[in-house]
Amino acid sequence: MPLTIGDHLKDTNPRVGLVDNGDTPTTYRITVEDVNSDEVLAAVEALVVGTILAAGTAVIGRTLPLETVETPFTGAGNVVVGTHNIAPGAAFQLTEIELHLSAAPTTGAQNLVVTLDDGVAAAYDLVILTIDLVANAVVDLVISPDKACKATDVITAAWTNTDGRTFGLKFKHQLI
Repeated sequence: MPLTIGDHLKDTNPRVGLVDNGDTPTTYRITVEDVNSDEVLAAVEALVVGTILAAGTAVIGRTLPLETVETPFTGAGNVVVGTHNIAPGAAFQLTEIELHLSAAPTTGAQNLVVTLDDGVAAAYDLVILTIDLVANAVVDLVISPDKACKATDVITAAWTNTDGRTFGLKFKHQLI
């Protein structure tokens, strides 16, 4: 039965090499060799863009920072679940939620509720934040839930804006 490279590496003592091909733009040949026989187990040509790591640095996996995507909403009416939400359609990290109001609301209890609508089933829905904007005299609010979410998850917000305050609401996330 043939072995995958991963299976073969488990049974050998591999050595990883990086050789400058001497061309411009700079490309490198990356190889994995068996140190006992110098047999090349895997090789790939790679174009390196950006910073070259210092000698002896070992980095495996994602090395570039993830791009943050902002989804802004603004208005003077209610924040409604079906309208004020994000659904990236790919796995994502919810990094920040920002709310700015033109003035603190003053009438009654006005709860801002931010929820993770789980794409699997309602039994897994999660309230990320509930805050009474009147009792806390909120004008500016920033929370950083740092919550990993599935491709099928939706982040929603709801708030009955009784005082008609102008609001700016931003969801920030990173695709993972």
